Amino acid sequence: CIETMISPTGSTPLSTFQGNTGWRGANSAAGPGHKMKVTSSHSPSWDGSNASGFTALPAGYRTNVGGFYSLGSGAYVWTATEYSATRAWSRYLITGNFQGHRGNYGKTLGFSVRCLQN
Repeated sequence: CIETMISPTGSTPLSTFQGNTGWRGANSAAGPGHKMKVTSSHSPSWDGSNASGFTALPAGYRTNVGGFYSLGSGAYVWTATEYSATRAWSRYLITGNFQGHRGNYGKTLGFSVRCLQN
């Protein structure tokens, strides 16, 4: 699950890392964002190593009024965890930052999803 893919480095417990909001992890090649983003050799390319195998692409997101934002510079992905009836937890990655961000956003936004088979 995306919750474990954006895991901490060093001595931070995973439960603490998952419970915090905002930017988390190292802003370096050790950071979760760097490990989840595709490499410059992928098409389209991005500034990651894809060490986790998540293969995040900078797909941006659809706004609640139908426009698109951050295409080519950000990846916004829903998690399976609901925050409230109208909001859900998500993660996002952005160009030039190797950390991962956790926040809750309105469910009317069009973020990417990743389906995994058990």
